[in-house]
Amino acid sequence: LFYSLLSVLLRKLKGEELSIFCTNCCDHPMRSIEEEESDRFGQMASHFPELFNYGAGEQAGDMLAFLLEELDSRRYGLSSGKKALWWFAAQPELFAGFAKDSQKVIELKELLQEGPKYNIHTVLWNADPRQAQRLQIDKHMFDHRVCLEMSAEESRLINGNELNPEPKGYKA
Repeated sequence: LFYSLLSVLLRKLKGEELSIFCTNCCDHPMRSIEEEESDRFGQMASHFPELFNYGAGEQAGDMLAFLLEELDSRRYGLSSGKKALWWFAAQPELFAGFAKDSQKVIELKELLQEGPKYNIHTVLWNADPRQAQRLQIDKHMFDHRVCLEMSAEESRLINGNELNPEPKGYKA
């Protein structure tokens, strides 16, 4: 997630017209100092407000609502859509309000499916594939998936059983 964020940031610094929104669902008041120090994504995004619009997990619903409103504006021609919007969401499965609210799950799916057509992009980082299943996110909703080290069972949860020796559509 951190390197994806850096990649988009570099495009912004080179002059591309885009906005970067970051929602860090693992940023909460009760986390340990070790967790705080290892959270490069959260530290970078929260310390540079001129480059990022940063919010902790409890703001995930508001960010989703904002992006869906922008999606509708672009869909119906009320907004040009020239400016790319990038939403980086770290561990949305941890935000209980998301997984327990079926309307939020439906709205997230709509953003994932329709957003790229209107220059609204979403990057999700899920640390626990089992918990992420509560969001009912299907692998076909993403143009690009990056699968890092995981157990065979977790791989089946994300990729299904139809794995080839060299799966197509994955980038690492």
